[in-house]
Amino acid sequence: MRITARKRLGHFMLDVDVEVGDRFLVVGPNGSGKSTLLKCMASVYTGCGGGRWLYVPPEPQLPRRARVREVAETYARVLGVEPEWDLFGVDYLNRRVGELSSGMAKRVVLAIAFSAKLPLALDEPTAFLDERWRRRLVELLRERTPAAVATHDPELIFSLPDWDAVVLEEGRARYVGKAEGLRGLAAYRCGKGPAEAQGDGGAGGYV
Repeated sequence: MRITARKRLGHFMLDVDVEVGDRFLVVGPNGSGKSTLLKCMASVYTGCGGGRWLYVPPEPQLPRRARVREVAETYARVLGVEPEWDLFGVDYLNRRVGELSSGMAKRVVLAIAFSAKLPLALDEPTAFLDERWRRRLVELLRERTPAAVATHDPELIFSLPDWDAVVLEEGRARYVGKAEGLRGLAAYRCGKGPAEAQGDGGAGGYV
């Protein structure tokens, strides 16, 4: 499918036009435009080529005084979804959001998102998750389509080698190809660019 997005935010300009499969990763250093691209895809930002993707931010944004069950009722009305809590082991429906750890709150959000019948635009989905739930996330992602995941987590990227990958730098796509064709991704965790994270010569390449 074709992903096209153009958005100016202050001095930053996102300008992306790429062909990818229906499951792809968006990789790049901080400030490269990963979140902006997902928000454009999900129409969080208007006028930049959006669609009916469900954007899931890195940090859970839930009302702290509400009980988890009340949050579920709200999303059920808005998204028309009945959350499948067992997807992420959410067995604390009567607790208030403010009583939860960040990881527990993130599992609430992910359970709701993966229950929805919409394409998912997940922004740093492994944030706040421990190893057990990171593995569960990967299992569900392997079954999910369509899905777009913005991440700088090499472990997640290497867990999805057959997904397409788009590497962004300063709002532009510098690499489009398979995730398995990337090396040196740890460079991105240090805020470095594609020159220090070259492809291995597989499908795709820098543009």
